[in-house]
Amino acid sequence: MAKAKELGDDDRLIFRVNWATWLDTDTIVTSAWVVPSELTDLGTFASTTDTTIKLAHGTGIVIGQTYEVTNVITTVTTDEDREFTFKVKAVEKKYK
Repeated sequence: MAKAKELGDDDRLIFRVNWATWLDTDTIVTSAWVVPSELTDLGTFASTTDTTIKLAHGTGIVIGQTYEVTNVITTVTTDEDREFTFKVKAVEKKYK
């Protein structure tokens, strides 16, 4: 599991997985993301070797909470998944 990233009030997170080394000669057929209901999925992309998701705050997000996002792929020969965690932090707003 990767080290937790921090997500501030206005931040967007983009998770990109380059599966090429793990795939070897196999290719991605489908990609799905499991996202907690407190986050907003702003869009996904998948090619035969890469998957990407863009996330933002949703309703009910908890400052200090750690969330997990999972990417599940199906290839020509098998299924696999990867988990990512991040912690939400409060960000001080600076106004001019």
